[in-house]
Amino acid sequence: MTGPIQLVAYMTSRCNLRCEFCRRQRGDIDRKVPDVESLLLEQVFDMFPSITGVSVAGFGEPLLAKNIDETIAYCFKQRKNLVMSTNGLALEGHEESIAWRRFLHVSLSVNESDHERYKETTGVDGLEKVIEAARFFKSTGVKLGFSFVVGANNWDRMTEYIDFAKQHGADFIALFNTLPHYDGEGGDDWFRSRVLTTKNRRYMNSNERIRKHAAKIGVTVSMWPQPLGDYETCPRGCSSPFNMFGIDGLGRYTGCCRVLPPSDETGNIDEGPALWAASGHLNHLRDMMRGKIPLEFPCTECFGSYLPRGGWFERACQCVPTPR
Repeated sequence: MTGPIQLVAYMTSRCNLRCEFCRRQRGDIDRKVPDVESLLLEQVFDMFPSITGVSVAGFGEPLLAKNIDETIAYCFKQRKNLVMSTNGLALEGHEESIAWRRFLHVSLSVNESDHERYKETTGVDGLEKVIEAARFFKSTGVKLGFSFVVGANNWDRMTEYIDFAKQHGADFIALFNTLPHYDGEGGDDWFRSRVLTTKNRRYMNSNERIRKHAAKIGVTVSMWPQPLGDYETCPRGCSSPFNMFGIDGLGRYTGCCRVLPPSDETGNIDEGPALWAASGHLNHLRDMMRGKIPLEFPCTECFGSYLPRGGWFERACQCVPTPR
């Protein structure tokens, strides 16, 4: 393995929303982790010159991170490709201090297209600020995406989400299946009540109609909800542990860019360059994706495992397959 291509920077543990589907509400998040800053990124880039791109994201809102402007400027100075996922509510004060036009894309986590439902879902009356943020990003010329978490509770509003994205000038829209975030004694009952599966017959029967609606009005959908099927037919398509890893402000890393946060158990970059090939955490995830060992939670219930490698999951992270 030559090394990771993509770094996911979990910029901060702070957030200005209380989304009902987020790990912050559905599982444990270490709220005392310091923010990611340029000195830490310098260490990672020196360790892995193979990294060409950085996804500025997190289990918190990245625009709330300390010195976010300087950290992003440092990444650009190092000639890294950048993407960002943000809810847009903390944009004020960053309009001129960040070179937005240089991002490959900015993805706005919208999640609802109606003001009351947005407030109910996120705990904040903020949809108007999201729309203002979208308007600003469009003015910079950056490629703009909208994202929505879709589950059994709201899949029938997908045409509304698509129309909303079209109305506000999104260049693409991502419709994500609900993700698992907690493995309690009895499992995550909340997740299982929401997640779309191949047994959701009404959704499956409506899927083609919704896709035709998007095509008719000319909206590019980069990701459709990926209903979960049985483990035996799962393609084990998650590319994350083969191409990327995520870090938090303590230098802890994870081979999962969506569900498993960095932790003391997953490892720390102080292990040095050998961690990419020798990490027990990364190799365990790789063995699951290769089919050498059975899938475990949360991989059993994450849409990433159900996508063929080389598909959207890799393209969205600006990754190419790493030889393995």
